[in-house]
Formats: sequence, structure tokens, C-alpha cells
Amino acid sequence: MAEVLGLTASVFSVVSLAIQLGDSLRIACEFWDSIEDGPDDIRRISMELRLLANILYQIHREHEDGAVDRVQEQMIKDALAIAKTDIDGLAVIITDLSRKIGPGQNGLKRKWGRIQVVLKGGKITKLKAYIESAKSILTLLQSTRAQ
Repeated sequence: MAEVLGLTASVFSVVSLAIQLGDSLRIACEFWDSIEDGPDDIRRISMELRLLANILYQIHREHEDGAVDRVQEQMIKDALAIAKTDIDGLAVIITDLSRKIGPGQNGLKRKWGRIQVVLKGGKITKLKAYIESAKSILTLLQSTRAQ
């Protein structure tokens, strides 16, 4: 009985973490999508974030369906913990940017020029590094699960 409860709690923690990370990525996507006149790099960042959010949604769905064994369970938890560090770093940068540039026109759109002023000190490089790291971890996880 205790083993079943432990497994249920473990599945719940993975599902909950996957949902939390997916929500953070969706907020980040909305921020980058709200930028007008941004370079192709910005559109790519948004597309990569959406891809990561979709992978997290797939992990969430598979766990709800019970399609994961104990070995995979621990591997997924470890990968999500690493991805969480990267996504939390991403969220800090976006929160800082949002705070510094304020709301966009009508609260929806932000001008790229205002963003450029705030993106000093290699923040865009740091942002890309967080995305690359999360993407690598989740890609590695997906490839091991597909075998």
C-alpha cells in the first residue's frame, strides 16, 4: 500500500512540475510574442519556448495516462529538476525585462527598441543559454524514452 502511495505521489510531483514549467514557458512565449519589430532571433526564441512547452505537455499527458515505469519516473524527475533551474533563470530575465520596460501599448505590444535598451550586459546570450540547456535536457530525455 505504501509503495502505491509513493508511486502516486511521485507521478503527481512530476505532473505538477511539468505543468508549472509549461506555464512558465507559456508566459515567456507571450512576452516574446508581444514584441513588435523584433529581429528573427526573437521569433526563434518564442518558437523554441513553445516547443519546450509542448514537450512538457507531452510528459504531463504520458504521466496522467500511466505510461511511465519506475526507472523512467526517476529519470524524468531528474531531467525536470535540471530544466526547472534553466526555466527559472529564464523567468527571472523576463520578469526583470517586463518590470524595466513596463506595459506595452494597451498592455499588449512592446516595441523592440525599448527592449534593446534593457537587454544590456549579455542578457540575450544568457537567455539563449538557458533555452539551449533546457532544450538539451528535454531532448535527451525524449530520446531515451523513445527507445
